Amino acid sequence: MEHEHLSLDELLKMIESDRNARDVVGVRVRVTYQRPEHKFGEGSSELQGSIEPLGICYAPVWRPGLVKWRFPNPGQGGAKYSVKPETTSPLVWATPPEQEIDGIYRSYWGSCVAYKVPNGSTATFDNPDSWTVCYNWTACQVFGKCPGWIDPCAHPDWPNDPLW
Repeated sequence: MEHEHLSLDELLKMIESDRNARDVVGVRVRVTYQRPEHKFGEGSSELQGSIEPLGICYAPVWRPGLVKWRFPNPGQGGAKYSVKPETTSPLVWATPPEQEIDGIYRSYWGSCVAYKVPNGSTATFDNPDSWTVCYNWTACQVFGKCPGWIDPCAHPDWPNDPLW
């Protein structure tokens, strides 16, 4: 058996051509947040931070957005993360070990800042300041269902502010 080393782009092209793989193969990235100098709507079009590709992962498109908390006290008594649950609109405090969600907020980020976790995506927090995201590549590229920073103030069905 011959082993070939493929770049991430080459591997993703192979996945795109395999009809069966499209529904379950994803891309894993590490996200690191840095406080922006300006909030959305105040002269800044993007949040500051970095995204580092890590490889591929299992990301079935039919699974709801998911967050896994792997550090102590992500919610009210610690890092002050709150989440927009998959099935309801009001925010709730982050609660280990995992939650089905649409988005993540943090009091430290302030108003009008959230991280979208669409269906087929899993955000895993090993510490409060960076996380990995496994997302379905086809859902992102073809349908625009990508994880990323959003301005909830521009979306009427999203709360504007995190829990404090």
